[in-house]
Amino acid sequence: MLAAAVDLLSNRSFKKAEELLLDLSGHSGREKGMALFLLGRLYAEEGSTGKAENYFTQSADEYPLLRDYALKYLIEIYRATGKHEKVIETARKVKNNLLAQYAKQSEITALLFLERKNEASEALSRYVEEYPSDWDYKLTFAVHLTGSGEVDRAARVLKDIYIKAVPPSNSALKELKKLKADSFTKDELLTRAGNLFDKNNFQRAEAEYQEVLKLAQDTAEKDRIRFAVS
Repeated sequence: MLAAAVDLLSNRSFKKAEELLLDLSGHSGREKGMALFLLGRLYAEEGSTGKAENYFTQSADEYPLLRDYALKYLIEIYRATGKHEKVIETARKVKNNLLAQYAKQSEITALLFLERKNEASEALSRYVEEYPSDWDYKLTFAVHLTGSGEVDRAARVLKDIYIKAVPPSNSALKELKKLKADSFTKDELLTRAGNLFDKNNFQRAEAEYQEVLKLAQDTAEKDRIRFAVS
C-alpha cells in the first residue's frame, strides 16, 4: 500500500493518496511512520501548511529513520511562514550530515532576521570554519562583523575573500573600501594574481601582475616577481 501511495503522490493524485495514507497512519511501526511523513509531503504540495506541519511533526516523533528529513520540511514551512523562532529551534535538532548545512544556513538567516547578534556571530563563525569554501556566507560573516564593530576581524575575512579571487571577491573589495582597508601588499596581490590564473581568468591575472610590477622598488624585486609569475 505504501508503494501505491507513493505512485499516487508522484502522479499528483492527492485525494486517492490521502485516503490510502490516512488508513496506513492508523497502523504501527514503519508503515505508520512513512504514512505520516508522506501525508506531510502531500499537504505541503497542496499548500496546506498547517496540516503539513502537523504530520511532519508527528513523523519526526514517530519514525527516527526519517526524523531529520521531516525536520528539514518543517524548517522550510517555518521559513515560508516567517516563524523564525521555530526555524532556529528546529534547525538545531538536525543531526544528519547531508542536511546539516541547510539547517545551519536556516538558523543563521533566522538569527540575523531577529537581530540576535551574538548568537548570529557565533553561528556564522562556526559555519565558516566548518564550510570554508562557502564564500557567500563568509562574506555575510564579514559584513556582520563590521556591523558588530569588529572592523579589524571583518577586514581580515574580506581580504581573504578578495585574495582568493572567489566569486564574491568584488563585493568583498567594495566592503573593504567602505572600511578604508583596501590596501594590499605586493605578496597579497601576487597571490591574488596566481589564484586568478589558476581559475583560468588570464586577463585579470595579467592585469594584477602588472600592478604588482608597478609597486616593485627596484630591478631585483621586479625580477623576483617575474620569476614568481613564470
